[in-house]
Amino acid sequence: MEKETSTGYERTTKVNGQLVHERYNRRDRSGEVSVILNNRFSVTVNGSGVDASVLTGALKELDLVEARDHDGRELGRCRD
Repeated sequence: MEKETSTGYERTTKVNGQLVHERYNRRDRSGEVSVILNNRFSVTVNGSGVDASVLTGALKELDLVEARDHDGRELGRCRD
């Protein structure tokens, strides 16, 4: 979903090869960035009083490479 207004946006993009959903309000300087791992797990970073790049940067810093399911399969990769 792509949506742009004078106060913010909502879009889907890629972060380190993973599809992520971004929602950001420029007026409030708040938003969230979400990723779905292995069609099963949702990881969301929320923030207020920050630039949008801070939210995306926080998601990049999460070590989701270590996220594995109960069979030991890797669930997702957001860090190169």
